[in-house]
Amino acid sequence: MPSIFAVIFIKIYVMKNKWPLLLIIFSGVLVLVWVVARVTGALQMYRIPAPSGEPAIKAGEIIFTSNLKTPVPGNTVAYKNEYVDSLNPYTVPGETHLHRMVADEGDVIEMKESVLYLNRKNFDTGKNLLQNYIADERLLSAPGNFDQLQKKSYLRQITEKTYEVFLTTEEATALTKKGMVLQKIIYKDMNQSMGAFKWMKKDSVWTIDNFGPLKIPKGYFFVMGDNRHNSLDSRFVGFIKKENFRGTVLNK
Repeated sequence: MPSIFAVIFIKIYVMKNKWPLLLIIFSGVLVLVWVVARVTGALQMYRIPAPSGEPAIKAGEIIFTSNLKTPVPGNTVAYKNEYVDSLNPYTVPGETHLHRMVADEGDVIEMKESVLYLNRKNFDTGKNLLQNYIADERLLSAPGNFDQLQKKSYLRQITEKTYEVFLTTEEATALTKKGMVLQKIIYKDMNQSMGAFKWMKKDSVWTIDNFGPLKIPKGYFFVMGDNRHNSLDSRFVGFIKKENFRGTVLNK
């Protein structure tokens, strides 16, 4: 008799508490799926440490990638870095880096006066990029601009009446419509000071804003950051091996 009561009690207990039990089982399945996804690369999570992808992907932001999504030019990708780049000798080979893929194998890219062309078509059309500009003191009177730009360290005084400022394409367009005169900074001689394209041609006259035409070899792709003047990308470290691809960003 006691054993019968015990069985009845267990059945009643399980029936009354089935939802907590199902929740535990469901949670366990989710954890298992997450672990498998992380190990296989089907789903990875990263916290962005640097501003090279701004404004689209901000420093400190959390993004998700998957190696199940085949990237095409325009997608932002995660990849394993193999190089100690020419600007930052403290870059650690094997780290995961993240930039926008701008060209695949067989593509030809060219950059003219800071505008990127992919297979002779303007790749930058419709993209909100972050670049350097020269502006006069009227920039400081624009509502909210001074505090916001200074807080992000995107503002530097050059002379008594001129400033170097980082602006997105959208911000620059809005200020121009208000009558402000902006001059985009085009770097002409960055090779010796920054090391652009030293990985390819030691005597190259190419710079971060003017290079090409450059054909991407088989088995490689080329990446660049949307923060065009503050990104250690393929201009500094070279072509990225396809075998080092780790995933395509999903939530951007």
